[in-house]
Amino acid sequence: MNKRSYPKPIRMQWVRSRDPDEAPPATLILRVDGPAALEIAHMHGVILERVNRYLGWQAVDKVALRQAPLTDRRRPPRPKIDEQAAAAIAAQMTGIADDRLRTALGRLGAAIKRT
Repeated sequence: MNKRSYPKPIRMQWVRSRDPDEAPPATLILRVDGPAALEIAHMHGVILERVNRYLGWQAVDKVALRQAPLTDRRRPPRPKIDEQAAAAIAAQMTGIADDRLRTALGRLGAAIKRT
């Protein structure tokens, strides 16, 4: 299992009980990537043992899986546009009267040339 497919804990879901001293153990809800769900399902005994050992008491008795992508949804930062190249391209567009349009097209041209 590669690092991207490790399960990510979402929450521990507790069942409400009238007697707080006899509250049943919780369900650990994990988000897993689709292909890794089968492997995690087979390892649920090991996961329960290690979580309970870490917490020091029988806190969890079930594992529930939620299949969802584990990718990070952050977008990469936009690359910087060379302002000198954009100004040079805009200067070549003498047929465009609107300055803002000419500047925008110059920036577009510099971004296209860069790639």
